[in-house]
Amino acid sequence: MPHIELKLRVPPHDLAKLRDHFFAAGFCESAIAERLGLWDISLLNAKQLPHYIWLCQQEKSTLSTLILVFLLRQGVKRADLNKALTAEGISTLSLCGALQRKSGLYYGTVSLFPCLGKFFFTDHWVSCGTQDLGHVYELGTDSYSLARLTCRSGYSSALDLCTGSGVHAIHSAADGLQSTAVDINPKALRYTQINAALNSVAVETYEGDLYEALPSATYDLITVNPPFVPTPDRTVLIHRSPGESGEEVSERLVRGLPERLNPNGMFSMILNYPKLKSESYLDRIQRWLDQKTGWVIAVLDLKEMPIGQYIQEQISPVDDYGAEFCSYLESYASQGIEAILLGNVFLIRTGDDRPNHLVQRKTVWPNISRQENLRAWLQAQLEYSAPHWHPSSDWKPAMNPYYKTLWRDRDQSKGILEPQPDNWIPGEELNGQQAELLSRLRGEETVLELKNRWLEDGRSERDFLQTLRELGLLFALH
Repeated sequence: MPHIELKLRVPPHDLAKLRDHFFAAGFCESAIAERLGLWDISLLNAKQLPHYIWLCQQEKSTLSTLILVFLLRQGVKRADLNKALTAEGISTLSLCGALQRKSGLYYGTVSLFPCLGKFFFTDHWVSCGTQDLGHVYELGTDSYSLARLTCRSGYSSALDLCTGSGVHAIHSAADGLQSTAVDINPKALRYTQINAALNSVAVETYEGDLYEALPSATYDLITVNPPFVPTPDRTVLIHRSPGESGEEVSERLVRGLPERLNPNGMFSMILNYPKLKSESYLDRIQRWLDQKTGWVIAVLDLKEMPIGQYIQEQISPVDDYGAEFCSYLESYASQGIEAILLGNVFLIRTGDDRPNHLVQRKTVWPNISRQENLRAWLQAQLEYSAPHWHPSSDWKPAMNPYYKTLWRDRDQSKGILEPQPDNWIPGEELNGQQAELLSRLRGEETVLELKNRWLEDGRSERDFLQTLRELGLLFALH
């Protein structure tokens, strides 16, 4: 099939009309995952392609038609596509190069991914392990996690680096922020502009290398899904790997924050990062930042992979697979890499001279939006890490409703918070004093009343305030 380049060859409002058809067909993450038997759309696996095709062929509908064309690279009849898109929609997509007709069937030349009510053209996600120069990546686990975890409320300006399809820049624009996108790949910026038109938003784009592509502007929100694969293979393309350590780009991104992020602004970065024997990831980030005050540094670990498994997933087709695998192992061993983690890094500039607050938690990567959950968790880190934090005397603290129950052991020396069934973050183990104070909270007594009862038991006011602060940082208070 001849190659046709994706271009905006119609008025933007004509492209935007397509969203109504996508919505009407139920073309969203959860419906696609259900149709293909997946927990989440980001778990699409090329090895399962025949099974996905069979599933869609068993249940004919406009949703199945769109999945076959835009996710599974299958041809469909004009009559079926007309039900999903109408003649006008088919014409619009054909003019833009997103549809081709061959032997009486219509094929998608690109993939189309939904994400939180928006839609994004990318290059095809089924690539058989090949590396194409200028490839615009599909929305994977990293893309969806960053979108589902990053809350944009309260910000005015946004910068998205390594923008790719523009997914994060477009979400910022859709939420009312003045949005700027940067990529070293000119093809990615063309996709960003097409996707911006598809979603009826405006995004300013710059071609170049990270911050260097930009004028001397600062931003309230900076998002990035950078290259992150540690590899000794120098032929790996730049949009996949930033060198043997895998951290050359992420280090530059963090080092540039003092000049680019506004006070009270947030940096949100999703990536695979190496777990090293020699230094914790939080310490590494703080070292790159080169500032000991004025920041909250929070890392949410979503998944951990043994290095053997990770290497297997990253190696492209080669003649001598065994030798290539061993070269990765030797490289990782020389750098002290013990495992690879998928993590979302948040840095919030507090705008004051408080000591940096560093926190790292394990959770599971989300298959729905957790933006408000993250906003509340990060707000707790900001509030309770302030050096001069002191509770209001009329506050009536209670256990955070994100948790179901506080369990305590027989001798009351420790406890654990049991999360609600749909909670996004696991329960935290508490020491005896934390569990004791939390067990007393009913949301009926003020802080002053609770403190007086605490003092009557022979405990100190200092311990009360410190324990209350610790419970706040553990996200246990409401």
